[in-house]
This record gives sequence, C-alpha cells and structure tokens, in this order.
Amino acid sequence: MISRIDRAVADNIKDIQRSFGNQSGIVQDFIVFISRRLKVDLFGYTRFTIQEFCRHTGRRRQELAMVHPDFASGKLLPPVIRGFAFQTVLDYALYTLC
Repeated sequence: MISRIDRAVADNIKDIQRSFGNQSGIVQDFIVFISRRLKVDLFGYTRFTIQEFCRHTGRRRQELAMVHPDFASGKLLPPVIRGFAFQTVLDYALYTLC
C-alpha cells in the first residue's frame, strides 16, 4: 500500500527509532494510522479496534495481542494503571507513547 505520511513524522523517523527501540515500527504505524483518523474527526477524539488498525497497517492481530516478549520472559513487569496491565505488544506500545 502506498500512502503519504506527514513530513513531521518522516523527518523524525530516526528519533522515533531511538526513543522507542524495537517498538518503533508499531509506533510509526500508529502515528500514521491515528493521523488519518483525526483528519475525519472534528474534535480529535477517536475510537478504533485492533481489526481496524490491522487492516490499515497490514499487521496481524495475533502478533499485537501477544504478551510483550519482555513481560513473557519475566525480564520486566508490565506497567499497571488503575488495575489494567499494559502487557500486550499493542498495549505496551500505546503506553510508551504516553
């Protein structure tokens, strides 16, 4: 799929890679995905499903729903906010974006 990405994202790919390490691919996909969603959302609030994200990015739902390798190996404990553990690959990528 060919798509245009915002120049602010394209110019900062190295910074994204440096900041997010092995999650930088998902983070870049999310930035492009959410940027397209916000163009049609007047107030900047949006909801999406993993299926919509996968359809747009070409990722597989099973890979995003897996427990992040760092947490599965016991290397790290997942962050928990209000009782919700951000332990899947997608959840943890979204957490790191915050």
